Amino acid sequence: MRRRKLESNIISYGIVMSVCERAEQWQVVLQLLSELASVRLESNLIIHNTAISACAKGQEWLSALCLLDSMPNDMAPDIISYNSSISACEKGGEWQHALALMADLEDRQLEGTVVTFGAAISACEKCTQWPLALHLLSKLGGSARPSLVALSAAISSLEKGGQWMLALELLAHAEAQELCPDVVTYGASISACEKGSVWRQAVGLLERLCARDLQQNVLTYNAAISACEKSGEWQQVSELLSSLDVGRKRDVVTLSGAISATAKGAEWQRATELLSAFEVITCSAAISACEKGEVWPRAQRLLHEMGRYQVEANVISFNAVITACANAQKSMAAMMKR
Repeated sequence: MRRRKLESNIISYGIVMSVCERAEQWQVVLQLLSELASVRLESNLIIHNTAISACAKGQEWLSALCLLDSMPNDMAPDIISYNSSISACEKGGEWQHALALMADLEDRQLEGTVVTFGAAISACEKCTQWPLALHLLSKLGGSARPSLVALSAAISSLEKGGQWMLALELLAHAEAQELCPDVVTYGASISACEKGSVWRQAVGLLERLCARDLQQNVLTYNAAISACEKSGEWQQVSELLSSLDVGRKRDVVTLSGAISATAKGAEWQRATELLSAFEVITCSAAISACEKGEVWPRAQRLLHEMGRYQVEANVISFNAVITACANAQKSMAAMMKR
């Protein structure tokens, strides 16, 4: 448009800024915003909100707050402005600023939405401010039905604060409200039980998760295994590990907890079997690191050493070495072309 000497308008700027905001190009959005005055265009609320949202996505909470504060007197911020600003504070771990914005929202007599409260609760959760998270959740319950995201964030804050009983109460409330808790909600609750060393509750939650036909992940199993390991329940750990073997991936954390539990139970044979699997996973991870670092000779050496130490390589190990060699060949071909 500039090359053709076509005059830009606020609509064209708004469209370009919106595209850049969705692409998380916050620097470009702020640059375009600063250009408006030089091309004699007046900003509007939509443009400003786009810029605040771009800063939130870029985790630039201070820039987002500056934009909110610098709105012209004739441009009053709306709920979208506050939602984006609180979200920016949440991503930056600035729970005090998030709560200050919530108070400002009330002063302006703007009613917060589920998105507003969800972002503020998440900000409190990240900084282990579980009493404040619960307070915000109770206020949300009076004005609108809480979202699953907000409830999960509140449960996660309780997990971080070691409040497993309150976490289970909140989970029961979510189930009673038919909010359909997902694997994130159950995962946070299981982790809360793990921190509280209440293995029966942790295993019970895992069973409820499986009964709901929800997609379990290795993290939920790891938390339940860790809870059982802390209580010396090595038989329960063995059962959990067996169920995890069926179509699910075990990692280093899984096997470490299982080895520790079997050691406490003096189950040396099972511990030896787990140690062998542990060695395969750790060696495969090391080979994958070499593959990503494009050091194919070291990846090959590790694969060879696995055989020397009688550690059976798996498909992941071989695939990583093959990929490392393929990448090395591409790099060499590129250098020869130069």
